[in-house]
Amino acid sequence: MGWLVRNVLIAKFLFIGFSRKTLLILDKEGQIIAALVGQPDDPEWVYVISDTANILEEVQQLGATVDLFSNSSLHHWQGEFLAIPVGCHLGVDRQ
Repeated sequence: MGWLVRNVLIAKFLFIGFSRKTLLILDKEGQIIAALVGQPDDPEWVYVISDTANILEEVQQLGATVDLFSNSSLHHWQGEFLAIPVGCHLGVDRQ
């Protein structure tokens, strides 16, 4: 498998260095299949992320205290954390 990965699969990809810009990954038809989103060039960004994480943890704890979230939103195949299913899912369904 190692030879296949190095000589066949990797040859089909373009490797780029880290960028703070958003990069789109497109399929052969030009449709977006993924996005790589860089972080802003701002020294305060680490505090924004930290504050946001703290608020989300508080919401989860408060919601669990008042029984706001269903049991399946707190305990699921992805792990033991709050996950509320929203949006669309493209691909194979999880059973």
